[in-house]
Amino acid sequence: MPFTSLQGKTVAFLVAPEGVEQVELTNPWTAVLEAGGKPRLVSTRPGRVHGYNHLDRGDSFAVDDTLDSARVADYDALEEAADELLAREALQHLDEPTVTMTEVLADIFKEDHDAA
Repeated sequence: MPFTSLQGKTVAFLVAPEGVEQVELTNPWTAVLEAGGKPRLVSTRPGRVHGYNHLDRGDSFAVDDTLDSARVADYDALEEAADELLAREALQHLDEPTVTMTEVLADIFKEDHDAA
């Protein structure tokens, strides 16, 4: 039984298209579901992301939203499935060559996506 309720909460799982360690995605994903939350997979590209079990290719997972279309207002929390490829991919979306993870996430989830 989960110790925290996420009933009615949507959690963005941010991953790179290739290279996420599968258990770093699936274990927290399951925990969110068990706590009543709605996990959504966010990546830098649409389509599918591929998990890995150490060096072996694992399962693929459908992307629900991309960085270009994700809006902060649509999510209550962010789970970053810590992978080096995500950091490299995210840096390609930024103007500054050297940034902190806080700056990466702020840029990814800025409200207006430069649309205004």
